[in-house]
Amino acid sequence: MDKVALIGMPGCGKSTIGKLLESKLSISLIDLDDYITKMEGKSIDELFSKGEDNFRNSESRALREVASLNGSIIVSTGGGIVKNTKNVSVLRENFLVVFIDRPVDNIYEDIDTDSRPLLKNNKDALINLYNERYELYKGACHIHIKNLSHIDKVVDDIIDEIKSYRP
Repeated sequence: MDKVALIGMPGCGKSTIGKLLESKLSISLIDLDDYITKMEGKSIDELFSKGEDNFRNSESRALREVASLNGSIIVSTGGGIVKNTKNVSVLRENFLVVFIDRPVDNIYEDIDTDSRPLLKNNKDALINLYNERYELYKGACHIHIKNLSHIDKVVDDIIDEIKSYRP
């Protein structure tokens, strides 16, 4: 598979792992949130200020654009990409989808929830998102990786799984 998509909760390590995969595999990384801000000319917060649906529509459009690109790429998606079944179809049809599974307590300890539009310094909101999305992530992925150890080990595990994956 030429295209890999990283999915998982906000704070699970998608962006950091994506950068490390980009370096180790010499494949370009596209952070979908960055792509959306360039595409729309607005920040994620600005898009969310007009409602979550507004942001999700932009996210879906960006995902379709990225899926149509030629060549090998790694895409780090936003945590809510799996909420739309059409997005899941685009992901599964065009990418090798890797679910980075990190325990919610570890996520809460490490992330700045104030900078996350749907969390805003609220552990209960994080737990609710986790409960709402966990099965969606599992259903969307081809590869399920636990992020429980040092980040370099997680990256090496992902590389091993990508290289050995057979549909």
